[in-house]
Amino acid sequence: MIKGIDTAASISLEAAKKLYAIGYRFAGRYIVPEAGVLKSKALTANEAKNILDAGLAILPIWETTGSRARGGASAGNADGVSALNRARELGIPEGTILVFTVDYNAPVGDYSLIEAYLRAARRQIGNYRLGLYAPSAVIREYGKIADWCWRTYAWNTGGAIDTDAYQTHYQDLMSAKSVQAKVGFPVDLDEAKSVELMWKKEQDALEWAKSNKITDDPALAQAIWNYHHRFHES
Repeated sequence: MIKGIDTAASISLEAAKKLYAIGYRFAGRYIVPEAGVLKSKALTANEAKNILDAGLAILPIWETTGSRARGGASAGNADGVSALNRARELGIPEGTILVFTVDYNAPVGDYSLIEAYLRAARRQIGNYRLGLYAPSAVIREYGKIADWCWRTYAWNTGGAIDTDAYQTHYQDLMSAKSVQAKVGFPVDLDEAKSVELMWKKEQDALEWAKSNKITDDPALAQAIWNYHHRFHES
């Protein structure tokens, strides 16, 4: 499993390099607007460059409030449009996963609204991939709507899930505090099966193209990389 973190804090180049040096390979960050009440946790273009330059992949997360999915289809449509626009503003390549969250202990009575939210968001995000961050029970019900799933640490009754979930949020307070001491901001810890569909630096695309004897042209490599990862599993 590949180690990563997620945080609501901005990551400097120095902090990103420290994360890489101690074995972390991706960072979950919020692609919410850089204005209003969400500004403090918003990923910026400069921060994204810092993270990518340090060799980390970025997992883009759209979350305004933890229970936003209770808003159903209308909320999903609005959030899908906003996430799409923000992804384009930041220059996130198409084919990248955009995570939408169910960040609360959702009762069964909310499930139809959550399903409508996810399906509506998916319709709006174009050629990006739909990610789902949710408790196990929600993933068991609706994980197939998403391309990849990210299981929460909280609210996971009923044991493990039989799913293609690519990422798991886990709790290790001593390790989290150790990482926080090194980088200077709070983190949650994650493990992923792959960073393939996260946002990665162009150099990764070039290395992939070279290793597969496709091309050594960076621009062409990026275009082929995007195409391959958009349609390879379809």
